[in-house]
Amino acid sequence: MATAAGMPVWYELLAADLPKARKFYASVVDWTFVQSDMPEAPDYWFLSRPGGGATGGAMQLTDEMVAGGGRPIWLMYLAVEDVDAKVAAIEAAGGSVLMPAFDLNGVGRMALVKDPQGIPFYVMRGFSDQGGTVFSSDTADTGMVGWHELQSSSRDDALDFYGAMFGYAVNDRMEMGPEHGPYCFLDLGGTRLGGAMQASGEGMAGWLFYFRVPDIEAAKSAVEAGGGTVVMGPQDVPGDEVVVVARDPDGAAFGLVAPRKG
Repeated sequence: MATAAGMPVWYELLAADLPKARKFYASVVDWTFVQSDMPEAPDYWFLSRPGGGATGGAMQLTDEMVAGGGRPIWLMYLAVEDVDAKVAAIEAAGGSVLMPAFDLNGVGRMALVKDPQGIPFYVMRGFSDQGGTVFSSDTADTGMVGWHELQSSSRDDALDFYGAMFGYAVNDRMEMGPEHGPYCFLDLGGTRLGGAMQASGEGMAGWLFYFRVPDIEAAKSAVEAGGGTVVMGPQDVPGDEVVVVARDPDGAAFGLVAPRKG
């Protein structure tokens, strides 16, 4: 496996209204939605970036998913060496399994799990040894993910879990005040993937992914024009960047990050 274990390799949107979501994100992030030609997933759509390559995929929430508690959400896939062994380790550490391990023809083996605080994500081992990532620290990589942010009901327990399962290390912290406590930066090897903080309230816990855009004001306007809601920002952050946190028309939370101007 050429991709480092613990590295995000795919992002996936579960949408309540997929046609509306495709139109919304095409306007906000400048993705082109390309329909899958896989017989196993004819209704799956790839998120094609302006510079080439795909950041992830999108699919419609089915009635069965909704009946089982599914909701509009962004999910990530984390690379692992052995899916079945990792699922067993996650369960032993207090996590749970939402979808048991399965093979997707030509793609890889994967499972949908929850961390001990109930936050969902996938683990995956691709059938190909060709490495790759959809995360980038380059501000010019429009449509890629530039930051991952974990808000957890128990930040310190979550840090222990992701450290043990995926090797995430906290080498730096930034004080956020009494409500959130320290913001803990997450490193994997020499790569800074994002940060973790205490969830600020009920319904706020989860992974938040910040998609790279060239102009934060234009993206913010597109969110509002497309029926989404801006939750926070634009706000300056370290690294000469500016961010917005938003919800799409279905209510799925996501972030946007762009170079700071001026």
